[in-house]
Amino acid sequence: MWTANQISEAFAREVAPRYLVRDRDRAFGLPFRARVECMGIEEMLTAPRSPWQNPFVERVIGSARRSAWTRSWSSTSGICRAA
Repeated sequence: MWTANQISEAFAREVAPRYLVRDRDRAFGLPFRARVECMGIEEMLTAPRSPWQNPFVERVIGSARRSAWTRSWSSTSGICRAA
């Protein structure tokens, strides 16, 4: 339901896009799909277990993971040097 409200708010004052490329996440349930259909947006689903088909989102997720790993690695390496 939250995602359905978000798509409506995102395009409340603007023309909705013609297509929406999305993955098969459970967050995009029946309320979301119904709202998108009512807005006249055609959904294009990526193949299952194919993150390379959605490169923009995967780039952000990958950057966040690397950043978190770097922070955790540098904090533990400081502990090792102190010992």
